[in-house]
Amino acid sequence: MNATDDRSLGDRSFASAARRRNAIAWLLLSAALAGLVACERAPADGPADATTPAATLPAAATPASPVLGASTAQTAVPSAAAVLAAIYGDEGGSSDSQTLADGREAAFWYGYRYRSGGRDRYTAFAAAAKPNESGFPAPDEQVALARISYSLDNGAWRADAAQTDVGEFGALGRAPEVDAARAPLAFDTAADRALLGVPTAFFATGATISGYALFAFEAKDGRWRYLGDVKTSEDHSANCADGPSTPNTACVRNTGTLRLDATADGAMPAIVVTRTGSARGDDGAIRALTERDAIVYRYDEAAARYVASTP
Repeated sequence: MNATDDRSLGDRSFASAARRRNAIAWLLLSAALAGLVACERAPADGPADATTPAATLPAAATPASPVLGASTAQTAVPSAAAVLAAIYGDEGGSSDSQTLADGREAAFWYGYRYRSGGRDRYTAFAAAAKPNESGFPAPDEQVALARISYSLDNGAWRADAAQTDVGEFGALGRAPEVDAARAPLAFDTAADRALLGVPTAFFATGATISGYALFAFEAKDGRWRYLGDVKTSEDHSANCADGPSTPNTACVRNTGTLRLDATADGAMPAIVVTRTGSARGDDGAIRALTERDAIVYRYDEAAARYVASTP
């Protein structure tokens, strides 16, 4: 507001000083609010896939020391044969697979090196398939998962604990293929729990389906659990034809990124997969994907699995 012509010099000075005080107070308040917003938006620490952004986690759900951090060890990890012998007992195997006493075929599946509790660790997973005399396993025939964990002690890996009840997964009596082209994803979901996503790929009938096999690590007891699979992308380029004369066989390609909607109370977070590209609708027509086509995987307590649902 402008001063009136008859306002005294003292009045004008007093008004000017008041405006300066108000401006300074406003600047201080704006700076404080900006700092608060910056803290709330600071990304959570944790390893992530090069093509997948790190999960956005609430500060209350992110432990001060990550449950699964990046390993700094340079020592070579135990061999596949050593892993199988440590899990199932020394049965004379010298490769990444062996036949167990009960007839099951066990094979090394995946190993993950990380840091937990201030120590470098290595957890290796193996899968055992039931004997199948026909040679044609059923489509829903799964394999049993086991694991063993090691910690680095004075430059040598020491076996800490083995577990044969991690869960069952796969199909046709086989474990899913690990996609070595993609990095694993590790997310801290609570002070004593972490999620590990192992990249997988499956090829059948001209399509490659990519995703992650999910595992939960409970730091309080050191146990692992298999929690199901998340599909992130599909590519039908090996069995398609583009062009106006072949609309029904047009290529379908899409890729997805993961986001975790974590909770501060330690409950299992929802996993949101946002996809771009194309997909085939219920009517069989090819269409472009939008943000409304996101897939949300929620943890089902009764099934102890992540299950796909609509947002």
